[in-house]
Amino acid sequence: MDRDTNHFKRNILKVELWAAFGVSHMRGLATLIDPVLLPNKSEGLLIAGTEIHCTDGGRKIWEHRQVWLCQPAAGTEADWARATYHRTHPET
Repeated sequence: MDRDTNHFKRNILKVELWAAFGVSHMRGLATLIDPVLLPNKSEGLLIAGTEIHCTDGGRKIWEHRQVWLCQPAAGTEADWARATYHRTHPET
């Protein structure tokens, strides 16, 4: 983002995180500013950054520091949903 279009008065980096939602659809998850890749020994990437949320007509700005584990997903949406379900419900 250019310094002329933000309130930080400096150039900032941003990353938009998306998730596959169906075969040809994508769903936006978050937009992080000042992203940083963190060391990670597992499969995937750790991305840290700040998400900005404006309320009250833009008069209040909330900054949420977040870390996301981004992992590659292969296969169909059904395969991904099944794997996610079994990871969260190991008794089945």
